[in-house]
Amino acid sequence: MAYGLLSTGFVEKPLSVILEEVGDAQRASPALGSDWDTSAESPGGQINAAFGAQLASAWEAIGLVYRSRVPGGASFAGLDALCGITGTEREPARKGTVTLTVLLGAGVTLPAGSIAHVTGQPGNRWVTLASATNSGGSPANVDVDAEAEVAGFYVANAGTITGIATPVTGWSAVTNIADADTGSAAEQDPALRVRRDDELVSGGTSPPDAIRARVRDVTGVSSVVVELNTSDAYDAIRDLAGHSVRCVVQGGTDGAVAAAIWNACAAGIETQGSTSVIITDDGGFPRTVRFSRPSNVNAYATVRVIYDAATYAGDAALKAAIAAITSGQLASAPIRLSALITAALAVAGVTDPTSVLLGRSAGAQYASNLSAGPFEVLKLDAARITITRVYA
Repeated sequence: MAYGLLSTGFVEKPLSVILEEVGDAQRASPALGSDWDTSAESPGGQINAAFGAQLASAWEAIGLVYRSRVPGGASFAGLDALCGITGTEREPARKGTVTLTVLLGAGVTLPAGSIAHVTGQPGNRWVTLASATNSGGSPANVDVDAEAEVAGFYVANAGTITGIATPVTGWSAVTNIADADTGSAAEQDPALRVRRDDELVSGGTSPPDAIRARVRDVTGVSSVVVELNTSDAYDAIRDLAGHSVRCVVQGGTDGAVAAAIWNACAAGIETQGSTSVIITDDGGFPRTVRFSRPSNVNAYATVRVIYDAATYAGDAALKAAIAAITSGQLASAPIRLSALITAALAVAGVTDPTSVLLGRSAGAQYASNLSAGPFEVLKLDAARITITRVYA
């Protein structure tokens, strides 16, 4: 077999072939002779293995450089360099955000930088971004914005951030009324490749892909659905006027999203949606930009499991694990039965989820994936999950 740069591409030479070729060359040498021992246990074989590994590493490096010429073959730093040619940079890990409700004594100020954590998870810590003051004469709850201490994907469902990590006199309790924004890990290679393609498309304006790419680039935006009606007639099915666009955007500030939509849409294209923002264009004129936000839709689940009573973590732990799969749920994304099964199997003592049902109400659940509309974010909660157990 041929190795190196061929007409069909680059073929790396594996270590086994390198060792075989080196051994053949040594035995052909008059100095060593045909009886030179290159077996793995021999001194010659061990020397060959040490040097052969270095040669194999060089072949691998050459192959990596060759594959890095195109996004599909590049990875890690090679993909970063390739994407950088067209201005696309890998998104770093992002910190999650949450609103904490802190119980403070009369006249107490909780300083910025105070830390709370998820109950039972001391490493899942959330840091206040500003000071919070109870200016009243009796203990009271005060809301304060916080972010995850460490960038990355951290789940904190509603009511789970109840531990005080940095005690402050007069601070007696903490909780989160709503689920935290989970944050995200650093962008992985497959997502970076897709975003690079989207950004190359977004060099122009008006096509749905270009609008989607421009809005998706806004900080904090996690999903974008673009609906476009290019005809003169009203589209009754999608409720879109002629020559109009509606973006359904999850995440990002209203102002930044509106500015991105304005810059992506061609003149004469009307924007539609339930959220209205006034921006100032480059000419100094006020412009109204409309788009929509997806709404949370309650989802219900019933899970029947075979379990080991001696090691079972409990129904509360199982419900929390199942609810967590929708903490970072995207608009229009379904809830899949497989995700519930995987989450259940990760809970101590669960040996087999034998039945999983999903639905939009407690009385209408089915053994099938639960679909969402473009305006919907499906959300599970422990209170909407029913567990039935059977001994193993």
